[in-house]
Amino acid sequence: MQLFESSVELPVSIEDAFAYHERAGALQRLIPPWENVKVESSDGSIKPGARVTLKTYLAGIPLRWVAEHRAYEPPTRFEDVALSGPFAAWRHQHLFRSVAPNATILTDQINYQVPLRAIGESLGGGYVRRQLEAMFAYRHRVTCDDLTTLSRYSLAPKKIAVTGSRGLVGRELIAFLSLLGHQPIPAKRVGADAATTFTPEDPHRWDDCDVVVHLAGKSIADKRWSAKTKAELYNSRVGPTRALCQSLAASARPPKVLVCASAIGIYGDRGNEQ
Repeated sequence: MQLFESSVELPVSIEDAFAYHERAGALQRLIPPWENVKVESSDGSIKPGARVTLKTYLAGIPLRWVAEHRAYEPPTRFEDVALSGPFAAWRHQHLFRSVAPNATILTDQINYQVPLRAIGESLGGGYVRRQLEAMFAYRHRVTCDDLTTLSRYSLAPKKIAVTGSRGLVGRELIAFLSLLGHQPIPAKRVGADAATTFTPEDPHRWDDCDVVVHLAGKSIADKRWSAKTKAELYNSRVGPTRALCQSLAASARPPKVLVCASAIGIYGDRGNEQ
């Protein structure tokens, strides 16, 4: 068995650090974008007996990785063990240690064995370790950035309706809001073009939402900007945005905040500014 460890300091309490990993969508958010891995099924829990099935590819061949959660000791530890997948053995411990009221050390400790034992280690052991180093550098950066946002903008949980929730930005925003403890509500599109309106999915209503984030609109990157495409871009934004605003204004208890992401502009070179 080989041992891999990686640690990161998180700017939140041990309880908040552990809770982040318990929320729906945490695993999908922490999968590096260069890894061709998707969460195929999940019990939505990290408690003992809960299982996750990941779909990945090995040399272009589809492969399922099934993991089962075993140990669960909030807020200090949880563990998952691979039942099947690319490794001959895999035991992943997530260890949390409080070092200050708002500082926690997260250590990912993995005991693993590559297929074919010594032969597999000699042929591919270095590659596996480099992949693990890159993966956990990414995971820890995302976790730290997310929890830094949580500590900087500490808000009571909000209900946040999101249009365009299936798009590139919308999918990530839904996961991000969930992990920060908010309740994102995907809003459904009704109608087409200038007649488009939006409504939150049942049983929610605009009256229940604190915030609406409007992301819906035709993608700007999937086609060359012909005259027809430019008309479609325009029509997918102007009419629907007007209809959405009219719907919100007519609500008995409209949301306090509307964020609309359709805009044009240039930000210039911001250097290292986040």
